[in-house]
Amino acid sequence: MTDPADFALHDAQLVLARAYGVDSWPKLKAFVDGVTVTRLIDAVRAGDTTTVESMVIARPEMAAFDASEGDEKR
Repeated sequence: MTDPADFALHDAQLVLARAYGVDSWPKLKAFVDGVTVTRLIDAVRAGDTTTVESMVIARPEMAAFDASEGDEKR
């Protein structure tokens, strides 16, 4: 058992993120905030470079997402 004194906020955040099937707290937060591949594609198609830039800053891995495989769930 983990000693509560050694259990920090970042540990709790990681446990919560993994419970939702996401490998990090920043990725879970970005998803909850609406930073999804579908929104990114919509922003690209609309030519909304400000939104595209902010989304890629929040989740850089989305820049390499293969949209032909369908949208992500997380």
